[in-house]
Amino acid sequence: MVSVKDDKQNDDNQSSLEDYFGSSEESEVELKPKNNPTQESRSEGKSSGPSISDNDTENESDELEPEEMITDIKVGDQERPNNLPPSFLLSIDYSGPLNKAILKLYEPKSKKVYFWVDNTGHKPYLYTDWPAQMVKSKVKRNPGFVKTETVQLHDLLHDTPVTMTKLVGDNPLAIGGGGAAMRNLLNDSSGVSHAWEANIRYHLCYTYDNNFVPGLMYTIEKGNLVPCPPDIDANTLKEFKNTFAKDGDIESIITTYSPMFFTEVPDIKRIAIDIEVYTPVLNRIPDSSVSQQPVTAIGLSDNEGYNTCFVLKRKELFKGEKSKDFPKELKIEYFEDEAEMLVEAFRIIDTYPLVLTFVGDSFDLKYLYNRAKRLNIDLERY
Repeated sequence: MVSVKDDKQNDDNQSSLEDYFGSSEESEVELKPKNNPTQESRSEGKSSGPSISDNDTENESDELEPEEMITDIKVGDQERPNNLPPSFLLSIDYSGPLNKAILKLYEPKSKKVYFWVDNTGHKPYLYTDWPAQMVKSKVKRNPGFVKTETVQLHDLLHDTPVTMTKLVGDNPLAIGGGGAAMRNLLNDSSGVSHAWEANIRYHLCYTYDNNFVPGLMYTIEKGNLVPCPPDIDANTLKEFKNTFAKDGDIESIITTYSPMFFTEVPDIKRIAIDIEVYTPVLNRIPDSSVSQQPVTAIGLSDNEGYNTCFVLKRKELFKGEKSKDFPKELKIEYFEDEAEMLVEAFRIIDTYPLVLTFVGDSFDLKYLYNRAKRLNIDLERY
């Protein structure tokens, strides 16, 4: 049995169901990235929003701007192979400890998730219409400042080339991580920002710049990530092109996007999880950041036939009879100790590459994590 002690005081400041599901919608603030009048001279343009004209002089300094979020992603050496057979790219994130982009791949034969850490040297950046020397004088004291470059971009609104300064930072926080970020140092005396592409999340910028497409297949060859497009029959591709022939010259579009149409849809091993938590007040949701109330049940169901509900035994409740419509495939497993129930749930969840939840990042998974800490479970071990 796992020894536990709930040594934190009760907190009755719990949200109601209406607060939990309604507050985010009522208090939602539209986050508008600063408009960008320029694009790099390449086949596809990257934009964080509509372009602005010379007459757009609104002061955007009062708008709420999104800040970069740093994720503490820990990856073991065994999960970072030097070679990997064709695998589906699931997601792209940024690892704070590594200070690099990190890509998650699903290998369908082993049904395991592997990681690839960026080795291209890609760095966060923004653009500004101020000259490089002026920009450097403004931001050089920021510890995240790396360099400035003068680049030629294309103003899509006016269809004309423009000269811009590319400001490169050592990490995403240096570009957009709060009041001290370099983007906030590029305001003129009127408070108008001269920073463009400064509100794009780093992992999105990285994804675009490297032409990575989540959902498509890639291989790892000698430590490098290499696209692995599907084999497309020549007749099939011809029919595909003929289907869109009436839309004009879209050869480049077909070449770019056809892999998305012909890549198989993977049947990824996955598990769904839902938890029940005791609440002393009707229609009140316990605070997941405090997790003071016990977890009374954990439902687990995967796509390979595993359907189990962990139930915490309580003295005040007795085991009843199953109803006629009780699912035959559902197994009930009882636990005397809450900590043991959580540890077993963690063990099972950890064997799946994907976990499905309903607002689980905000409640279920967060509650389980903080509840485990409250019960003094060694999270490094599990």
